[in-house]
Amino acid sequence: MPRGALLLLALLLPACLAGTLADAEGVASAYDPSVIYEGGWMHKPFWVLRSAASPAWLMRARSDRLLFFYGIRRWGRGPPTCFYVKTRSGVVMFERGESVEGVEMTAPWIVVSFAGSEGWELFDVPWLIYLQRRPLEVRLTDEYLEIRFEGNDTGYVAAMPLYGYLKPPQDAYASSPIFGSKARAVRTWEWRRLRTLPEEVVERCEFWCRTFLRYPAGMWETYYINTTGDVVVIREEYKWLSFEDEWGTKPLRFAPISPTLALAIKYGFPAELSHELYDPDFYTPYGPLMGALETDVVEIRMHVLQYVNEMEAPKMPDPHDPVALRALERLREVMRERFPRPGEFDIDHGGGIWSRDPRETNYCWAVMGDIWYCRALPYLDEGLRRIVKPCLRKYFRDFVLTLKPYDPHRGKLLLHGPGIGSWGSWGDAGKFSTNLIQTIWAYAQFTGDWELIRERWDLVKRLFVLPDEMRWQGWGRYSIAEMGDMAPPCAAMARLAWGVGDLEYYGFAAYCFAKELAVHYVMSLGAEYFYEHRPHDRPEPMDEEVFLTNIWGETAGWQIDGPRYPRETPERQYMNRWVRFQCPDTARFYREVEPLHRAVERELNDPEVGWGRWRGRECRDDSHILPSLVRIRSLLLDEPPEKLAEVCKPEDVVGPPSGVVAAMIAFIRTSTPHEYVRLVPRGIYIPPRPGLDRTGGWRYGVVEPVYDPDLVVTLRGPWATPVWRFWSGDGGDLYFGAITPFPEMCEGFTEEVPLSWISGVKWFEPVKRREEAPPESSLRVEWLVIGPFPNRMDESLTEDEYPPELWLNESYEYEGRTYAWRAAVGPVIDLHSLLGTDWGIAYLLNYVYSPRSMKAYLALGSTGGCRAWINDELVFSWHKRHGEFVEDRHWVVVNLSRGWNKILIKVEGAWGRWMVSCKLLYGDGMPIDGLVWNPYHGFAEAKRPLVRLANLTLSKEVASLGERVTVSLDVANLGGAPATLSLELRVDGQLVASQQLRLEPGSSTKVEFVINTSEFGEGLHRIEVDGLEASLRVIRGGWSLTALSTWLAVALIAILTLIYALKRAGH
Repeated sequence: MPRGALLLLALLLPACLAGTLADAEGVASAYDPSVIYEGGWMHKPFWVLRSAASPAWLMRARSDRLLFFYGIRRWGRGPPTCFYVKTRSGVVMFERGESVEGVEMTAPWIVVSFAGSEGWELFDVPWLIYLQRRPLEVRLTDEYLEIRFEGNDTGYVAAMPLYGYLKPPQDAYASSPIFGSKARAVRTWEWRRLRTLPEEVVERCEFWCRTFLRYPAGMWETYYINTTGDVVVIREEYKWLSFEDEWGTKPLRFAPISPTLALAIKYGFPAELSHELYDPDFYTPYGPLMGALETDVVEIRMHVLQYVNEMEAPKMPDPHDPVALRALERLREVMRERFPRPGEFDIDHGGGIWSRDPRETNYCWAVMGDIWYCRALPYLDEGLRRIVKPCLRKYFRDFVLTLKPYDPHRGKLLLHGPGIGSWGSWGDAGKFSTNLIQTIWAYAQFTGDWELIRERWDLVKRLFVLPDEMRWQGWGRYSIAEMGDMAPPCAAMARLAWGVGDLEYYGFAAYCFAKELAVHYVMSLGAEYFYEHRPHDRPEPMDEEVFLTNIWGETAGWQIDGPRYPRETPERQYMNRWVRFQCPDTARFYREVEPLHRAVERELNDPEVGWGRWRGRECRDDSHILPSLVRIRSLLLDEPPEKLAEVCKPEDVVGPPSGVVAAMIAFIRTSTPHEYVRLVPRGIYIPPRPGLDRTGGWRYGVVEPVYDPDLVVTLRGPWATPVWRFWSGDGGDLYFGAITPFPEMCEGFTEEVPLSWISGVKWFEPVKRREEAPPESSLRVEWLVIGPFPNRMDESLTEDEYPPELWLNESYEYEGRTYAWRAAVGPVIDLHSLLGTDWGIAYLLNYVYSPRSMKAYLALGSTGGCRAWINDELVFSWHKRHGEFVEDRHWVVVNLSRGWNKILIKVEGAWGRWMVSCKLLYGDGMPIDGLVWNPYHGFAEAKRPLVRLANLTLSKEVASLGERVTVSLDVANLGGAPATLSLELRVDGQLVASQQLRLEPGSSTKVEFVINTSEFGEGLHRIEVDGLEASLRVIRGGWSLTALSTWLAVALIAILTLIYALKRAGH
């Protein structure tokens, strides 16, 4: 074996012998299946159940009618032009103004069409509506479709776009290049002309109606791992909401897999399934909806963990390969220049990390490329290696693996920098945090410094943001086009976890890696499917040369672009496909799996998207952004050094030092046959663990359990309004009008209840809108505010219980500081002005008297996360993002008891000016009659003192040096026990005077201090008494305005007297 390989094995030994693995701590799913069957939501007047495992919404109402497409004209589109039902004489069409009685229907479905409707000039979207109960009548008006039932129970009703996200053309566009073959095959204008449906449509309706009787109301995903076969098995178990109908429909269980995974499998991704997949030919924004029939469980077996558990061994070049030898010499030359002395290191791209704020440097970019200094170690001679390793050790110990360069967000760490923001969420900063893990792994692996990783392991885990942005529909991470930031950091995270003995986290990161590989696969092969089903998200012809670039949520699905499609776009994301792609082991997956290898080879050899992409940059390697063409062709095509030299010779490579090193390794690695070193031994078995719906916070992978129930349409208001997100290329949404059983009422109280990580229900308790309600001024009530407490790692909102949420007191001692309640008037409170900061944790307290037990909305607004308790019961907790203040952002349904109710709000200052709003509203969104507010009630009831200071005033705001000024304020004890207090008067922070007071419950007094301005200098002075402040300006001694006025008056009188006397003397 070459000497370099032996050296590598020596470096690998600490990782392979990581020590005894700690017992993996148990984790659990965040969702309880019993909520599906026992939740109170099933008894609400109206509810809508959504599941990403079904294209339909399932709903039920305590009403004798249900309206569809209600109010659609307000969004510029007309209602359906016709609907179809099956009768004894076959399928019959009915147009606007017509109806059919339920006794004539012989099947439980209705198909509606917008063929020829106003505002639907381009395409149609046929809908399927299923009815458990036979209706009295189905009627189509010029405004909506109405279904009437006997009694106040609609039974179960399901509704969905019949062809999913497919957009069949209207007659005038039947031959338009905007539409692909799949869309053109659906000719709804012919349905209308023939006044019936084709048999294929009837069969489609019958299939989906059968699945509604076994509705996938929840799904629990687990995984288990066996390194003997390098296999990860993902197990998806469905829970069904089951019922029978009045039509005798035979139920059918349809257990789908993720549409993105189905798309990967459709084009050859190496996954084995426990059941044969059934393809109902259903188009979603993420890919085809495919699944197994008549089973509760689907297992997906992926033999892909060899790309995690094995590593391509860095080997010295072939001694007979002149290109590789020149590359080795240049690599060593660059490393000698970059590391001239032991222990000295600053970053590429300008340096400055040891003397400046890291966010003002280019650290976020440089550290992406620093991986190559670590990967270069096996290629260095011993003397140079002894210089480089101490430099890297200081850099990682004293900077990279410290909190200095990062910003906490919801418990994890974000890597901000020039052009790299988070915008209140994870953003690009989260992408860079995750990708940094590759550099950290390379440091540990090639220096052998695993002790530092063990010591800083909690910090490393906080950098793994990627799982928080994964969803079932897209299978992997959303909002990312750079494939170098997807699967490779997951592999690095798994290897780090193995190296420190964290078997639980190793398994979780390996599970994420397997998911991301499927996303890599479809990003190279999946665009053909969307081309066949075009248009996708804009009304223009799609070019064949396109790529899937990144996934957006809320049914926007895969984003698609290429060199010429779309015609206009701010950025062509396909250009970012290979950004930061640097992992040889992920590249091995590309080389070994067909047809992926052929697709990538075709892309890189294409004169436009391959050679053209790197035109003028063939020899430039920006290790932190775009690899050189040499490096990409080495990794993905394994081209030998002499072939790579035809693209660019080693001596012609340019870029930052780390980029040059990366390109040199690209020449060296293909000069000899590859060997793979085992990092994780065979024979390791990790039993089933929860997937992305796990609890436990960032320590186990995700800050909060993943939740996303949308597949084809997303839900908006009013009522249950289906929406296609981001249709039309201009960011606009397509609204289908509302579904409502109570059109004459307002939505009233409504709440969304998650059932599992892919499903949830939204329920409604409608109310009649009142003609009269209390004025908005009734919401101006006094609140008590206390803070700011520390917001440690941006997770104190949920992780830290500060004293105000544990017990009631007038003040609290915490970490050497005294906190006291302050009064402020809502509903909108400026915490920035009140607390003097925009960061931290604050509490708001109030008590409200309700004349009766009732439901109400607690309407909250904040700039960060917030929590709320009613009568010490947690009723709301939200910590998903930070953003500018929005009044009434959250509407929380709460139950008020008859009598006094305690309201405690906990808010986070994290973004912009710190503001908060709190209101109690009725179900019609207006103030509530009869409420009495008193923030001091709890103190009186608990017989605790609470002193309020108010109205700090000065006898004069401008005084001459030497004058006396009276400072007065009102003091009241609004609590239920005597209060003894010491008031301190400070001028510019210096103690000037103090007074001792004792106040009985319910008493008040005015307190006065007299100060002599001779003790102060000229200028503006801050007067403060226990948090109340005022300003006093002292001017130079001399005539005051009053004295001067008096003197002038006396002088004038004297002059007039003298003049009068002189006149008399003259006479």
